[in-house]
Amino acid sequence: MTPDSFTTHPLRSCDQFDAWREWYRPVFDVVPKNQLGDEFPAEIHLWTLGGAAMSRTIAAPVDVLRTKSHVDRVQFFLARDAFGEIAPLLDAACGSTLNTPLGHLLGDYMIALEQRLPEVTEADGPRLSNAVGAMVAAAVAPSAERIAVANQQIDLGCKERVRQVVRRHLRTPTFGPTILCRLVGMSRSHLYRLFEDIGGVARYIQRERLREAHAVLGDPATTQSISVIAEDFCFADASSFSRAFKREFGHSPGEVRSAALAGFAPSAIQRIAAVSPAGDFAELLHGF
Repeated sequence: MTPDSFTTHPLRSCDQFDAWREWYRPVFDVVPKNQLGDEFPAEIHLWTLGGAAMSRTIAAPVDVLRTKSHVDRVQFFLARDAFGEIAPLLDAACGSTLNTPLGHLLGDYMIALEQRLPEVTEADGPRLSNAVGAMVAAAVAPSAERIAVANQQIDLGCKERVRQVVRRHLRTPTFGPTILCRLVGMSRSHLYRLFEDIGGVARYIQRERLREAHAVLGDPATTQSISVIAEDFCFADASSFSRAFKREFGHSPGEVRSAALAGFAPSAIQRIAAVSPAGDFAELLHGF
């Protein structure tokens, strides 16, 4: 699915903020509280999902004082007519912060969903809209029934949380399933169930390390030796790293480095499934 996008970057500096405010006018007024400079670089990407919409916004700060120079925000827009069944739940939660485990998972779910939207077709839109509604309802007003309906979506949010933590610790030698369990607040059995289709969480961590090592080796500017890269990604030695690397990608670390230096890199033949419960994002929509 391709989003509708709008950016102020091609416009004259003096016209950028006015164009941004005009784009948002049908939804709400944008009134900055901070003094704006001459430029207002911003962009928004909007996906229409049946009765719902999802957007990612990257913009200079407006309305409130922020410590960062830019805002990077992901939002859901739910049409009341399309989500009449959960409208009372949303009304009751209006203006509140979902500072709960399921509320945090909803945020992780939104990040994971945005990454998978290119896999979605127009025909999938209504089912995806229903799946989003189920996840939102479970986060806003948890109940055993709502959580059961949103179970696969909750798993996707859990996997996104795991992915973020693993990415931050790829170069930490002591990092493994035990520490990961503590950092994400999940049991070892829960983590294994989430990644059972690829051999468990330890296997997932190793594959993420291999994928990052592949990217490093594929950069012609990299000057580290293969032995140093193996150690950097917590492999016992260069030999075990090379064996695991070739099993994963079908070519050796040396072949990747040689190709990169020659100006072309072999495709990273990933045998790792995307971070979704069934490897195929469409499976998440079954039953909706």
